[in-house]
Amino acid sequence: MSLSRSYGDQRVEGACARALGCGISSYKGLKNILDAKFDQVPAEEAPTLPLPAHASICGAAYYR
Repeated sequence: MSLSRSYGDQRVEGACARALGCGISSYKGLKNILDAKFDQVPAEEAPTLPLPAHASICGAAYYR
């Protein structure tokens, strides 16, 4: 791949891993990740927050 010549194999591998995690599958998307140096930034995991419980939330039985 021509990106390996410009950015190096290690950076392209990191960008590919980042792209797969984000659902990016295009050459342009991969190049954008490399240009912005997002391959060198650790990926953040989305926090898992509990849903608030209140009376206006309908359960599954409501929709049956």
